Amino acid sequence: MTSTVNNELDEALVRRAVDALLKYEKKNASKKESSQLLGTYAKPVLVQVQLKKPIKSPVIRPVRVKIPYSMFDSDGEDHSICLFCRSSDKEAISNYISAHPVDGLTKVVSIDDVKKQYKAFKDRKTLLSEHTHFVCDTRIFSQLINLLGKVFGKRNHLPIPIDISNMDKIESSVNKAVHNSTYMSIAGQTITLRLGHTNMASDKVAANILSGVRVAVEKLDVGVRLGGVHSVHIKSPDSAALPIHFTHNSDIGDFVAAAAESTQEDSEGEPISAPKSVKKGKKNVMSSKTKKTGATPSKKTTGAKTPTGKTKSKSK
Repeated sequence: MTSTVNNELDEALVRRAVDALLKYEKKNASKKESSQLLGTYAKPVLVQVQLKKPIKSPVIRPVRVKIPYSMFDSDGEDHSICLFCRSSDKEAISNYISAHPVDGLTKVVSIDDVKKQYKAFKDRKTLLSEHTHFVCDTRIFSQLINLLGKVFGKRNHLPIPIDISNMDKIESSVNKAVHNSTYMSIAGQTITLRLGHTNMASDKVAANILSGVRVAVEKLDVGVRLGGVHSVHIKSPDSAALPIHFTHNSDIGDFVAAAAESTQEDSEGEPISAPKSVKKGKKNVMSSKTKKTGATPSKKTTGAKTPTGKTKSKSK
């Protein structure tokens, strides 16, 4: 893992981590009896970027990140797109798509449909499982995310807002949304990007990670390159997170580095001291008092028999 000296991702480490993750998922899929886990269904490769400081201007809206290799392939994968639109526009959009098919776009859902047909949790979960990509009219995004709830939010599948006010631009807007990645710039110090899936070639996933993380960090404006990034991990939805970048805390990192280089005390015989930011534990109250007074702390004596057979009274 890298330190504060190198503000770029280690390409060799990224490739090793991607190889390990894809091999793990392939091995797991081969153990499953369900036929849809491999070949027709691919799990997303997620990249978690933890920042040193909270995001400056959080906005509940996906931010687009351009990547070199698309995660959408309607020919090679069972990928499909679902479009959310205004109720008044559904008929016109459906007619337009029938006359001018958009690659991968298989379903159009209106706001009223979401309220009536997908009100129940299980129905929204079914809708989520039926499609791999979701887009929506930018004019209904705020209303839509409240209706879809955490079913879509937790799985990083909130629809990507696009401009469909002009029917002739529907195809280009949809393609631009599904062929790139996004992240949610919400309050906090962590963002998650989808930069590949388990059916993609390992080198393409690695290339997307190397490029996508750099672009996302630039848009977040958290420092030069990865200077404002604490750590970067990759994972699938149900795997452990593999670290591919880590920046040490400046105070602790400097202290550890100094301690590692020095195996002896300095020339004056004084050991290296910890940084001021490291808080020391509280001293034992009894021992501090004893040092000041020089007295030995009194002990409680229990009732004991003397050589004469008489019992001494208990003293406090």
